[in-house]
Amino acid sequence: MGLEKLISIWNSIRIIGVKNNTQDALSLYLLNQIGVLGGIACVLMLIITLMLDFPGVYLVMVSVLGLTLVIIPILNFYHKTHISKFIIGELHPPLLCVFILISGGDFGENSIFLVSIFMIFILFREKPRRMFRSYFVSGIMYLGVHMYMFLYEPLFQVIDNPYDNFIAFIVCAVWLIMIIAFNQQQNNKQKEKQDNLIAELQTKNQRLKKTSEELEQFTYIASHDLKSPLRTIISFLDLIRRDVQRQRYDDLMGKLDFARSGAEQMNFLVTDILEYSKITNGKARKKKIVDLQTLIERVKFNLNDIIQRKNVDLYVFPLPKFYCNDTEMVIIFQNLIENGIKYNKEARPNVFVKAHLDDQFLTLQFIDNGIGIEEQYFEKIFLFFKRLHTSETYKGTGLGLGLCKKIIDDMGGTIKVDSTVSVGSTFTLKLPVERPEKPLQEENITEPASI
Repeated sequence: MGLEKLISIWNSIRIIGVKNNTQDALSLYLLNQIGVLGGIACVLMLIITLMLDFPGVYLVMVSVLGLTLVIIPILNFYHKTHISKFIIGELHPPLLCVFILISGGDFGENSIFLVSIFMIFILFREKPRRMFRSYFVSGIMYLGVHMYMFLYEPLFQVIDNPYDNFIAFIVCAVWLIMIIAFNQQQNNKQKEKQDNLIAELQTKNQRLKKTSEELEQFTYIASHDLKSPLRTIISFLDLIRRDVQRQRYDDLMGKLDFARSGAEQMNFLVTDILEYSKITNGKARKKKIVDLQTLIERVKFNLNDIIQRKNVDLYVFPLPKFYCNDTEMVIIFQNLIENGIKYNKEARPNVFVKAHLDDQFLTLQFIDNGIGIEEQYFEKIFLFFKRLHTSETYKGTGLGLGLCKKIIDDMGGTIKVDSTVSVGSTFTLKLPVERPEKPLQEENITEPASI
């Protein structure tokens, strides 16, 4: 039988019962190995005993000890790990003491007993009461047997097997190596678990710090942005009430328009905050293969009013399919296209959407002919609730680009802007490609389609 075949058989023995008890896998590895090696040792001793024509009682005791060890992997196979632990920890030491009492000892029992103590500690260290009970019972029996042997003769004649000490020493040495390796694996597993907990705690601390910063931003909104349109509404409602009381209706509609404008600004702000909360609620985003060409139709439908009202030419090059969260991609596309339309003074605003997909990244470009952005504001525009214009000039809250950047950062991507004042802006996104079950293929990107 070749070495590879022996290794294969040994590995098959080691994993007996592990498949259905993965949490106790290391203990099963150890118990299976101890049982099989101990059984082999007892078989060797039985062969030597038969060759030397020892008494039948010796054969019986060796057979009983061997049987208790061989039965361990069988019990593990039938998912009775607790019984195999009981045999090693609580049944085997008393059987060893009985063997000493009958045979007179001197067969390597001290080494076997010492290794048994180590095994009890390893197998029951998470159950200290059971461990100390096994120690107490085994220790009392072991000391009692040796005291009896010191005062009296063994129950049967002293049996001198010339090979038992050597076999017991070899087996105990191998057992001890396995126990030390098992203990090291347990320690490594515990250390890995601790490292994972520490890493998880650090991640949560970072999230907590980020959440704290976001709460500060919300506090800023509550104390400034929300109050400002609210004060406007209250102020103009007071003016309207006074005019109605004095029956002065000339400027009433203008003041109503101002009050309505303030209410619209509050509505924009509350809507954006709700969108922001959906993205930052910590829930895992469901992803799927999204046809971006179909997704752009959803965006077109959402922006239909402003596209018609401002005579927008929206040019979309053929877009590939991409593995992502479709809701988040709608938010990105919609905000970037809407910004290109909103911040635009041209008679016919133009917005181009281009894409390139390779093995690593999806690159998206949103190009407009709007008012442009000064270079000093390239970073500022991606901060939450930071606006370059007043709400009277351009309506909005300053949340859109910040929201886009947060989604893109969470996806592991990047966003940057290149812009020239009075010429237009180009927003470039690079999103890493994730691998679903089937690889994504790049679609041919040729001529743009106007929608």
